[in-house]
Parts: sequence; structure tokens; C-alpha cells
Amino acid sequence: MQERREQLQMMMQWHDEVMALENEEIHYIEKALLDDGVALNEKGRRTLRKNIKQFGFDHVLKAAKIAKEQYDSNEERIKKLGGIAYNKVFVEKEW
Repeated sequence: MQERREQLQMMMQWHDEVMALENEEIHYIEKALLDDGVALNEKGRRTLRKNIKQFGFDHVLKAAKIAKEQYDSNEERIKKLGGIAYNKVFVEKEW
């Protein structure tokens, strides 16, 4: 029984570390994508999390930088982020 408790504790610690890493990734992309002083709401964070899982952190970060260069509004950047990542990864195959 003690061994199972230790395994459970290790799994929970691993899960917490994964969540912390995901939150860090979202934070970096948020800073690259949005104007200073602007933060994503929970829906925006879910969108970023989904994009990271689909395209990978590195690709989404690059797409965020492109979106910031091409679009003036934060809302438009968020909307276009997944499409930019998709086009770069699967259509243009630049990365």
C-alpha cells in the first residue's frame, strides 16, 4: 500500500510539473503575441494550449511573432495564430 501511495505522489508531482511547464509556454507566447500590458482570458489560454499541442511550442511561438508583425489588434492576432502555424507547418513547410 505504501508503494502505491508513493507512486501516486510521484504521478501528482509529475502532473504539477507538466502543468507548470504548459503555463510557462503560454506565458512566453502571450508576451510575443500581445501588446505590453495585455493578458489573455481563459478562452485565449485554452486556444494557445490547443495550438501548442497541435503544432508544438516552437512553431506557435514563431507564428505569434509573425501575427504580431502582420496584425494590429490583439484579437485579430489570436484569431489568426492557428492558421499561421498551420500554413507554415503543413502548407508552406518552412519550418
